[in-house]
Amino acid sequence: MSIVKTLSPLVAAYPNHPFKAETAELYDRLLADIPEDVLKAAVIGHITESIYFPSIADLRRRAAEIIEDIPSAEEAWMSVGIYLRRVGSGGRPCDSIINRVVESLGGYPGLADSDNPSADRAQFIRLYGSLRERAIQGKIRPPELEVLVREIREAERKALEPVSG
Repeated sequence: MSIVKTLSPLVAAYPNHPFKAETAELYDRLLADIPEDVLKAAVIGHITESIYFPSIADLRRRAAEIIEDIPSAEEAWMSVGIYLRRVGSGGRPCDSIINRVVESLGGYPGLADSDNPSADRAQFIRLYGSLRERAIQGKIRPPELEVLVREIREAERKALEPVSG
């Protein structure tokens, strides 16, 4: 993939932001694992929604959100409401994050029979937002970082092993 070509719209959209060769190399290295079409969509999305040049983290987050297609907390709550109106309290929709949050709030029967839907919504939004963020964070880390973290953990594990002698 040609990161420079994929990122060229950023240089055009933010002409006052310096984009040095070292910067291009770092973006290339830390964005190389993202499919080109996804990275293009992340770039276009950023340009249309932000007045600031994106960091690598900004682009990785947008790419993860595109790939994972995890609904926002509000969209997830709407889907729970639609599900309850259509199906009732039995069964489960297929989104695992939604199901985990709903189960923590008493399950679909508990939500269907709730006397306080406003409190249920607030709790759902808070819990779902936290789990959604954790899922996205898990996808943001570049492979290079995963390798370094694994190496550090392995070295720490070995350092803690008792010495046999």
